[in-house]
Amino acid sequence: KRLQRFAPNDFCVLWNDESHRILSRTNKNVIEHFKQNPDLKILGVTATPERSDRQALGQVFDEVAINYGTHEGFCDGWLVRPKQIYVHIDSIDLRNVRTSGGDFRQTDLSRVLEDDKNTHGVMESIDRIVGDKKTIIFTASVSQAEKMCAISNRFRPDSSRVISGITTDHDREESHRLFRERKITRLFNCAVLIEGYDDPDIEMVAVARPTKSTSLYKQMIGRGLRPVAELADKLVDMPKEERLFAIECSRKPECTILDFCGNSGKHKLVTLVDVLGENYPEDIRDKVAK
Repeated sequence: KRLQRFAPNDFCVLWNDESHRILSRTNKNVIEHFKQNPDLKILGVTATPERSDRQALGQVFDEVAINYGTHEGFCDGWLVRPKQIYVHIDSIDLRNVRTSGGDFRQTDLSRVLEDDKNTHGVMESIDRIVGDKKTIIFTASVSQAEKMCAISNRFRPDSSRVISGITTDHDREESHRLFRERKITRLFNCAVLIEGYDDPDIEMVAVARPTKSTSLYKQMIGRGLRPVAELADKLVDMPKEERLFAIECSRKPECTILDFCGNSGKHKLVTLVDVLGENYPEDIRDKVAK
């Protein structure tokens, strides 16, 4: 009913953020309402224009005004350099995990990753590599996040918290504050911090949930690729070489991406190679990954 408060002819531009979601019923309703103005222009912006269901955004948009990827972003000095570390956990077996909508079926994936042997194996690796660096950890389920957070707090007391869809507003605000202030250094979550979460001080991203979705993977690692806050505003007025030098000399010249794998069978897991090499053929990306 809120839409009816706005007369379509009062607006000439409809600007849609996270426009990979523009094909949802809610968004379509908004578009159809304002398109009653025949002169309406629609602008969409998103870091992840690919959809796992392969639906085309051309259903809404007539053309691509600019296509600017993660690789260009850090080569041009707008993002910090990503550094990938693979961690192989022998007990992670994805061979029997089914695929749904272009990615792993969540119930199957969660069952594998919630196994005690796997949660301990992943968490021991995170603790060894991450140390006290500020880290965001993505999991396949709330249960996996809670188990790993409990293990993390045994390794390093009061270092970690979980944010999930059932976290109260008060607890969520407190967790964000503690993380910002580095009173905790590890923030576990299942899907809730994938979009729209901005903390430029994140030094490491642990992808503790393998994925076949390039869009999901981009969203997860993107949480850690922002330059530090005191530098970000200054970059706008710098030429490219100065931007690159400023980031390299900052307290966060790179962000480490931890990827966990095991026996993936026929499944092809998305890695940093797929993001940085998105303009290259798949066979070249496969060679680089190997």
